[in-house]
Parts: sequence; C-alpha cells; structure tokens
Amino acid sequence: MSGSVNYTQLESIIAAKYMPTIADNVFLNYSPTLAWGYTHAKELEGRKLVTPLEYADGSNTQMYKAYGTIAVAPTNIYTAAEWEPKLADSSLVIDKKEEKQNKTSLALKDLIDGKIKNVEKGMAGSIARAMFRRPDASSGAMLDASYFNSLDFLINDVADTTVGGIVAGTAYAWWLSKVFTKDADFTDNLTIADMINSAKDTYYTKVFARMLAMAKFRNSSGDMLFVLPQEQWDGYEFVLDQKKGGSGLGEMQGVAGFDALKYRRADVVAEDAMVLEQASDVDGEFYCLNSENLFWAFTPGTKMDSDPFVPSQNSLTKVKNFFTMGDMVTNNRQACNRLEGVASTRTYVNAGSAKSIEAAD
Repeated sequence: MSGSVNYTQLESIIAAKYMPTIADNVFLNYSPTLAWGYTHAKELEGRKLVTPLEYADGSNTQMYKAYGTIAVAPTNIYTAAEWEPKLADSSLVIDKKEEKQNKTSLALKDLIDGKIKNVEKGMAGSIARAMFRRPDASSGAMLDASYFNSLDFLINDVADTTVGGIVAGTAYAWWLSKVFTKDADFTDNLTIADMINSAKDTYYTKVFARMLAMAKFRNSSGDMLFVLPQEQWDGYEFVLDQKKGGSGLGEMQGVAGFDALKYRRADVVAEDAMVLEQASDVDGEFYCLNSENLFWAFTPGTKMDSDPFVPSQNSLTKVKNFFTMGDMVTNNRQACNRLEGVASTRTYVNAGSAKSIEAAD
C-alpha cells in the first residue's frame, strides 16, 4: 500500500485474517474461568436469551389403586429464565499521523497486528474481571443493568433479587444458590493456616466436598470447576504436595491449557482477576460451578463482530468497533455455589491492570 491507507482493503484483511480468531483469543487465552464458560457456550435465538429451567423434581409421582383418583397439580409456574443480552465494545483507533507513518504493506501489517492484540487483551481482561464484579450487598442486584451478569449475582441467596426475570421470594426457594460462610457453616477459620490443617473443618478437601455435594443435581452433572484466588490455590497445591511428595499439577492441564489441580473429577483453577474485586484481604471467594447449569450464552453471530471504520468527530482518527453480545446465564441456581469471606492477600499476585467495564454515558 502506498499513499493514504486503503480502508476498504484494510477491512478485507481484518475480516479474513483476524476476525475468525478474535473471539477465541479473547475468551480462551486470558482467564481459566472465562475459557471454561466459553467452552460450554450456547447460542440462543430471540430478542432475549431464554434458558429452560432445571429445578428440583416435582411431587406428582403417586401410587395408584384401581378406581382411585390422581391428584394433578402444577409444580411451578416458571418454565424458563429470560436474560437481556449485554454488549461490550472495544475500539481500534488509527490516527492520521499513524496513517502517514505506516504507508507500506509491512508497516501497516505490524501496526494492525499490535492494535488487534491490544483490543483482544483489553477486552479479555475486562470481561474476566466483570465475572467477579460484586452486586449490591443488600439488594443482590448488579449496580447497572448494562453490566454482564457476574458469578456473585447469579450465585446468591438474596431472596428478593430479580434474576433471569424471576424473584425467588419465599415461594421459589429453588431459585437461590447456597452461599457458604464461616459463621453459618464452619467452626474453624477460612485462613490458609487452617485450610491446610486436616484437623480443621475448613481443610481444603472438606470444604470442596461440601461445595461439590451441594452442586450435584439429580446425581449427574457437567464439567465441574472450582475457582480460587491464586494464594488459596497455592495452599491447596501445598496439601497435594504433602500427600504425594510431588505437585498435583503434574496430573493434568486444565481448560484451554491453564494450570489445574484436581478434586475428585472437578478441575481446580486459580483466577487472578478475582482479587481486583475484593474489598479487603479477607474478602476472597471460592466458586463451585457446574457447566450444565451455568455457561455463556451469545446472540447468534455475535461471539465477536465488528463495524467498519468510521471517522471520529473532533479528531483526525478513524475508529473500528469490535463487540461481543451475550451474557453469563444459569438454568439452575442451586447447582452452583460459593464460599465467601476467604483469606486472600490482594498483593500476593500480580493481577494485572484490567479495566472495570463501566456503564455507557
């Protein structure tokens, strides 16, 4: 290319070379939890994302005797949850000076390579962080309706919160998750010192056993995932080291190649983005997730899409927007749970500088 940048040709290059891989690079290469949810993603048709519900079996099974009567009653008025798809956008900007300084084909290729990688990394970091955003403590609601559903929002026990169009209240307790806490569920502390001590009831495998038992549904499940802060993950690896005389890490590589330990048949992964949403060093969390009941849902064709370059107002730039449209959803909140109030030193890990996704003006 010579002279001014040929944006029509540039659009063709981006469509052919970059678009087929951007979604995978965003969702599979940054966060094990994001990769896990994306691996089990579904495309759901319609204006809203609709997930048929899976909840506890009804009580209509009866014994019958000749000429007897059968009681017929609906077990629940809800058959599906409905979710408004959310849209996250990242922009690639080319300034007039960059146009003039990158006229050759090779220079322009290097420029676009760098800018696409920046889009991928920025979007991946922000979406990964969004999974752990804390809802309002009292209401359980996301602080803005445009935000992606976070794990804390979906896996919650606040009865009056509308989740997927359903308010659990007192009548629909099956639409609540179990949230384990130190005060309600354990006598020992949620510190690494106690959690590596097999005599304590907060010993890692005892905690995992309780969470996994609560997450089972009809004695079958999809892929199970425990998500821990890095410091706690290292504590669990220390327990496995003691037992085996070698790292449990050697057993496997987890989802999308991320390091994973095992508890029974569940993967145990470390998530750096979690600490960015912690309020203190004793505000960490564990999650127990079931892929049959929690996953990413996308509007068809929008795992990753883009608009053509357009000139910006009030600046000598051209902008191309990349966007993903969907949300994290669930069809059975009882099948996932979390543990809150876990010790997790925020400075223990370099969590990066992922920006928090904020509501548009």
